[in-house]
Amino acid sequence: MIMSRRSDDIPSALAVRPASELPCDVFDALRPALLERLIALRGGDGDAGGAPGAVARAQLEALLCHMGDFLRTGDDRPYCAFLARWMAAVVGDGAPPTALFSSLRTLCEEAVELAETGGDELALAVARLHLASARILVEVLAREHRRTLRLSAEL
Repeated sequence: MIMSRRSDDIPSALAVRPASELPCDVFDALRPALLERLIALRGGDGDAGGAPGAVARAQLEALLCHMGDFLRTGDDRPYCAFLARWMAAVVGDGAPPTALFSSLRTLCEEAVELAETGGDELALAVARLHLASARILVEVLAREHRRTLRLSAEL
C-alpha cells in the first residue's frame, strides 16, 4: 500500500534548500515525514510483524538513521551489521523472515517516493540505497542460511 504524495507531507526544509546540500542532508530532513508515513502504513499493513508501536517506532527510527549514515559515508559495513541486528529483532518479534523483504521494500519505496520531492540527486541516491539494502539483506540472509546449515551438519 503506497500512500499518495500530498504537499503537506513534504517538510518545509525542502522548500528552500541550498544547492550545495548533500542528498544525505536532505534525507535527514525528510526522515520525520518518512517515519510518520511508515508508522501510518504499519497500522494498515502490519509489516513490522506485530511489534508494539513504541518498539516498531524505535526500530524504524534506527533503520532510517543507519540509512542516512550509509548515504553520507557510502560504507556498507556498519549498515550491513545493523541490518543483521534489525532482521533478528523483527523475526524475534514474531514476523516471518519473508516479512523482512516486504518491510524493507515498503520502507524503500516510501523513501524513494518522498525523495522525489527533494530533487533528482536525492531520488537517485535513495534509489541506490534501496538497491544496496536489498543486496545487503540477501547477503545477510545467505550468511545466516550457511551458518544454520553448518550447525545442523555438526549435530
